Amino acid sequence: YIINRNAADKARIEETMAQLETTMDGYIAAYAPLITSDAEASAFAAVRTSWDGYVRANREQFVPATRANNTGTVQPAFSRLNPLYDELGAHVQELVRLTQTQATNALGEVQRSYSTSRYVVIADTLLTLLIAGMIGIVLASRVARRITRLTTATVAVAGGDLERRVEVGANDELGTLAQSFNRMVRSLKEERATLEVRNSELQQSLEIQRELTEDVLT
Repeated sequence: YIINRNAADKARIEETMAQLETTMDGYIAAYAPLITSDAEASAFAAVRTSWDGYVRANREQFVPATRANNTGTVQPAFSRLNPLYDELGAHVQELVRLTQTQATNALGEVQRSYSTSRYVVIADTLLTLLIAGMIGIVLASRVARRITRLTTATVAVAGGDLERRVEVGANDELGTLAQSFNRMVRSLKEERATLEVRNSELQQSLEIQRELTEDVLT
């Protein structure tokens, strides 16, 4: 824009500048709902303020001065705009650092929650196997068959089959145990589904933030 003396070319370049400003404003508007912390909100506000200042300086100072008096010298314009651009870049880098830190922490939390749930499944499975073994020693063959079905279901759940259920049968101690087992499996299934949804949402949010950040840096 500085070295081009043709008015038509300058008008075309100004139109391109306006399009880029509109695109950047769209990125800023799309990023705003993704903010999850006060620190990120503060860094984002700094980016937006720096961007607004850069655009204002470009519109009110750089473009009018260059349009009216074209010397072909780029150094004065760079001297005025470079500090604003450097400030914007610094704020963008800080926002990138915060979002990456938050994403890493959130992923770690999801992984810890998933690991805890796995340990609960193993502990409940071992407890159920112990109870089933003790009852199997003293009860008759009918009860032993019911215990075998419960044990088989327990092993299946420990192997990851959360669709397995145990037939309740009679309304006795084993029936109560089967009901408790089925409730436990349903609870574990719901918890795992919730963790998977949270992980998927986090991945999507991270991808959106990464794309927006790359576009901002570009």
